[in-house]
Amino acid sequence: MLGKEIIDNAIEGDEASRISGLGFLDISTEFKEYNKEKSLVEAEIACNRGMLRGAENGIIKGYEIHMGRSRILNVRNTKVAIKSKNKILGACDGSGMVFGCYVHGLFDMPPLRNSLLNFITEKKKNKRARAKRKAASFKIHEIWEKEIGRIAEVVKNNVAMESFI
Repeated sequence: MLGKEIIDNAIEGDEASRISGLGFLDISTEFKEYNKEKSLVEAEIACNRGMLRGAENGIIKGYEIHMGRSRILNVRNTKVAIKSKNKILGACDGSGMVFGCYVHGLFDMPPLRNSLLNFITEKKKNKRARAKRKAASFKIHEIWEKEIGRIAEVVKNNVAMESFI
């Protein structure tokens, strides 16, 4: 949707079609077959500009969920932003201000989350908030583990599990 065009070879409808995207990224996405990519991925951030500044070479983990394949049409205008092995999973414009990717949950990992928060904080010139956020460095996975444990305890105490077995 962020790219220049979406080409559907009659995968989502009865007829092949080509529609214009928003045009923010110089990419084209094509649907050749009904094949939904769904996998857990570990990927590297390959962009170091705009809102991604400082995140380059950082590792993210998330779920790659999409249909179709996108390709960069002009590398002068659109850069690889997220890559995994031989796959491009995300792209950004030349300024790093427009960014799109196939990975869901990418802000759960510190590199992208921190670069985005740093960008916002720098724009607001709020050094104190940046220092506080950096000191806390988000222990999100610890919070999740605690909350999942709490939910598991509630289920264990309130659901007759033997009825499911």
